[in-house]
Amino acid sequence: TGNIASRTTIEKILKPHRVTAFKIPFSKIELWDGHNARTVFDQEYIEALAWDILDNGQETPFRLVVTKDGRYMLQRGEQRFLAYQFLIEKGKLDKDVLVPFSPATTTETAEDMVLDLYRSNNFQEKLLPIDQAEVARRLKYCCGEEKTDEYVASKMKVSRQTITTLIT
Repeated sequence: TGNIASRTTIEKILKPHRVTAFKIPFSKIELWDGHNARTVFDQEYIEALAWDILDNGQETPFRLVVTKDGRYMLQRGEQRFLAYQFLIEKGKLDKDVLVPFSPATTTETAEDMVLDLYRSNNFQEKLLPIDQAEVARRLKYCCGEEKTDEYVASKMKVSRQTITTLIT
């Protein structure tokens, strides 16, 4: 889009955490409203995840879109984000605790990003039907062009009837 920082820019301003991850203060991460495929979160799961992160560390880095103006928009990892917020509210972590993240690629289209969220969420923990419907709707009307139910079904690897039902 021209507003996302390149990996080279990120490497110049941040210290690498691992080969594909960096560390930044948690307080710099911003939620990207309406971007997550999941809309319903299980508070018990979030709390269990929080205690696991506290005891064992964070295994999977946050996936962030880094803008050229230095903003860090959460693309993937909202449950981990909520777990960190829980630990901060409980006084177990400081809001500036360093957390690992990997930058989103700058070559993804809006459709690629929606599909990536669907696939990563769906294979980690099955999305609720309401969340699957939101992904189907986003894909169908993505990029200012209405796509067919058949097209969306092929991308989500489900039947056309499932897509019609979800969108309805």
